[in-house]
Amino acid sequence: MKKIRAGIGFLMVLWLSVGLSACVDGRAVDPGQSVSSNDPLPQPTATLNEADYEMGEINAVDEISLNVMESFPLQVSVTVRGNLPDGCTEIAESEVEREGNAFTVKITTRRPKDAVCTQALVPFEKNIPLDVYGLPAGTYTVKVYNQSAEFNFDMDNSLPEE
Repeated sequence: MKKIRAGIGFLMVLWLSVGLSACVDGRAVDPGQSVSSNDPLPQPTATLNEADYEMGEINAVDEISLNVMESFPLQVSVTVRGNLPDGCTEIAESEVEREGNAFTVKITTRRPKDAVCTQALVPFEKNIPLDVYGLPAGTYTVKVYNQSAEFNFDMDNSLPEE
């Protein structure tokens, strides 16, 4: 009797998995039907209401590292590592300003108002591209709050004009 129950249980699981694999987004799909890149993508159902969030700014990071892509013109990004103050805070956006040979990165956070959150630091890592196309040869500084790093262009970072 136990073997029969086990067999029936196995068949039910198999039947459910076959039935569910034939659905995409809750719609039945013909297995012979091709998928097109023109198929509509699901659209977000709700917009973010900024009034429901407390906006803030990260005031210290643990580490930054510069990434220089081996292409020409060169591309540079900065990877920022640190900790968010609690389990509800998330990174909303990052902003990069350049003045002369110095890049300054600002990271804005958001946290739902009146949220009850874990009171433990949450590690984050964010890669932020820098707009370096067209910069002349020289040494550049990237500052992200309490951390800074430098990179150098041995030659102008632009394609020769034809």
